[in-house]
Amino acid sequence: MDIDFSLCPLCNKYVPLSLISVHSTLHSSEKEIILIDIDIDEGYQLFHSLVNKYSNDKRNKKHLQQIHFCSKLEFYSQSKQAICGYRNIQMILSNLLQKFDLFESKSPPTVYKIQQLIEAAWKCGFDLEGSKHFQNGGILGTDKWIGATEFATLLNYLGIKNQIYDFDKKYKSNNHVHLFNFVWDHFQSFKKEGNKQNQQKVVQVPPLYLQSKWHSVTIIGIERTGKKITNQNLLVFDPLRNHERLKNSILNGKFNTIKKSFLKISKLMQYQIVVPKYTPHTKFEREKSKIIRSIQIPNQPFLNNHPNSLQRKRNFNKHQQKNKTVETNNNQKRKRKNDHKKKKN
Repeated sequence: MDIDFSLCPLCNKYVPLSLISVHSTLHSSEKEIILIDIDIDEGYQLFHSLVNKYSNDKRNKKHLQQIHFCSKLEFYSQSKQAICGYRNIQMILSNLLQKFDLFESKSPPTVYKIQQLIEAAWKCGFDLEGSKHFQNGGILGTDKWIGATEFATLLNYLGIKNQIYDFDKKYKSNNHVHLFNFVWDHFQSFKKEGNKQNQQKVVQVPPLYLQSKWHSVTIIGIERTGKKITNQNLLVFDPLRNHERLKNSILNGKFNTIKKSFLKISKLMQYQIVVPKYTPHTKFEREKSKIIRSIQIPNQPFLNNHPNSLQRKRNFNKHQQKNKTVETNNNQKRKRKNDHKKKKN
């Protein structure tokens, strides 16, 4: 499909015609509030040192059968738990911006700018159903939880193709097997570049956004140490990790900080994965993407339910946790009193 481009008069860059209005808003001189600062070059160096160290580690060579990494990206860490979604968005955008020329620089936007773009997307009609969840004050300048749906909304607004996939035990008991197979197929489906001797390969494929009920991480690769599905590990950048400590762990050959084993993943019931693509939307596709639908894996194509359920549960639990604690304490007090009366009688 042919995509029409237009020349931006402010920066003299060619931008897809469907994105010219989005691109022009990025030139505005609005004051930005940067919630957390981090050296953006640190992530780039961290990824390359990880790939090189992992492939040359003697302990890995004994057990490793195959390993695949995505193409290069930067690492972002967080000091506030609620902004893991933004940090993962920044990591994945650092990868996507090597293919797309959307911003004035190749650096990912700040947290505040991401919030601006998501709210601008809602105003333009993207994911109106999901935006209702944030009606009380929006997200601008706050640390409210966002997740897979908000990331997909942002990508659609920027004109980048993507798809949300749901893995839920209520539809299939072995959904974790399907999750690992899905990730493996994702990294196998693109051109590979690497050393066949140690079977470590960097593939020209974007990283994945993995959302659970309480947290999100960026999947940067997958490894296989045996034939069984339980012998696979997801390789992730977790924004909860301090980037200096993670760097030291990698340099010392301690890779457990980036591994998510099958057993660890299988502890939770539900996951969502956002798969970004290196392909821009056409004008028609971008308009159609205003309504977000997820694909259930396996055998539940395009559920009618809005895929924001994980985020609703997370935010609900965040505000109801105190009430639950108080209720539990009261029940425990009543039980102690009743037990005490029974002993007296």
